[in-house]
Amino acid sequence: MSQELDVSPGEVTSAAPLIEEVGMVAKEISDEIVNGLATLGNFAGNDATGDAFWGQWNPAIAATVDLLNGFTKTLGQMTDALVSTAALYSKADDVNAEVADASTAPPTQLP
Repeated sequence: MSQELDVSPGEVTSAAPLIEEVGMVAKEISDEIVNGLATLGNFAGNDATGDAFWGQWNPAIAATVDLLNGFTKTLGQMTDALVSTAALYSKADDVNAEVADASTAPPTQLP
């Protein structure tokens, strides 16, 4: 079952920065993780237990940061795509209006 989506290009353009803002929050979280953990130093130590911990910890933190940064990038790309799509729909609306106006105008008399 399909439903019509009733959204104007202006609404899409207005909403796009809100999507990008969510991505920026994810970037802030990523930065806070990196900066916050940097202040902790070598808290697990350099012994066998510490090495085992770091073997699991570092890949987990790297994956988390990569996920958040990828999310940020994807939402930025989505924002750009939405703005571009809205602009194209606006242009199509303008062209369609011009074509409609031209088709209702009386024919031009040739000399």
